[in-house]
Amino acid sequence: MQRYFVKEKQGNFLILENSDVHHIKNVMRYKEGDKIECVYEENLYHCEIINPGSNQVQIISSEENTSIEKYSLTIAVGLVKEQKFDLIIQKLTELGVKEIIPLKM
Repeated sequence: MQRYFVKEKQGNFLILENSDVHHIKNVMRYKEGDKIECVYEENLYHCEIINPGSNQVQIISSEENTSIEKYSLTIAVGLVKEQKFDLIIQKLTELGVKEIIPLKM
């Protein structure tokens, strides 16, 4: 199920960014009644698409973020060219790595 991050909530609706609406309608080709997941203020919401061209989705249910980090991941990475190292740092950060140690090999 696709997950989107939203910045605004109005009652029982979440407001999507225009780029997300474009992705839902034109790329994923979701129809009315399809389900997506949305994250708002660290809470996960299960939502239903009312109108694929609209920036509002209706909240069906929600889950509070009760996860507590149970691990701290450290990665040692051999030095590579600058652009590749930047990409490695970016992806490791997205995965939740807490410490990155560059190694000269």
